[in-house]
Amino acid sequence: MGDGSSYERDFIIQRKTANLGYCGIRKIPDGRTEIFYGYAETAWGKGYATEAARAVIAYGKEHFAGFEGDPMVIAMTYPQNPASAKVVQKLGFVPIGQEEHFGHMLDILRWTYVHTWRK
Repeated sequence: MGDGSSYERDFIIQRKTANLGYCGIRKIPDGRTEIFYGYAETAWGKGYATEAARAVIAYGKEHFAGFEGDPMVIAMTYPQNPASAKVVQKLGFVPIGQEEHFGHMLDILRWTYVHTWRK
């Protein structure tokens, strides 16, 4: 991924016929790769976000050269939403600070790819 390649892949998360949310992977303008997600409030606390983010990481490792060793894979979460940060922390992301994106101060977490995933 350090080769300047560009990609984006989004997934809609459904259960039966209801859309629960979305999860995906994309390059952001500064060259880093973002794992992103958002869910309906009715889907919160049920493990869907963690399961989908885990699948997106696996997809990235399989389909994007250099993904697994890239130190620039991040997730951004709102400071007032610690549950969102917990989702990616379960997958090996660690807090590295805050940055302004989309007009808001967001917590930035970086993926430590050597992490053993917890269920």
